[in-house]
Amino acid sequence: MSGEQQHYVPRFLLKNFSHGKKPKIFVFDKSNNNCFQTNIKNIAAENGFYELNLKDVVLTMEPSLARLESNTSGIIKKLIQEKCIKALDENKVLTLAFFLSIQFVRTKEHRERFSHLGKL
Repeated sequence: MSGEQQHYVPRFLLKNFSHGKKPKIFVFDKSNNNCFQTNIKNIAAENGFYELNLKDVVLTMEPSLARLESNTSGIIKKLIQEKCIKALDENKVLTLAFFLSIQFVRTKEHRERFSHLGKL
């Protein structure tokens, strides 16, 4: 869906730092030294963040990332409960490693770091 809100930090991760019935998280905005609370659906996200418009076609990474997040959320939940990576089998460790490597490069900061490469 073009222009839908897409998180660069998955909500299932943010929820672990939230409080209250409607998950709220404390936020510190480094750009203006401002602290505030907000719902996790409102933070670390932008409309169409994973979309690429090519002529009349919109390509998106969102479905693939959603599958990866779905596969990883239970692993992280188990890791939080057990407090030990030894509780995970080899396949779960590999899935977690893959998720973490993708998470490292899917941030806004990472995108901005390389934004100049496509410009003349």
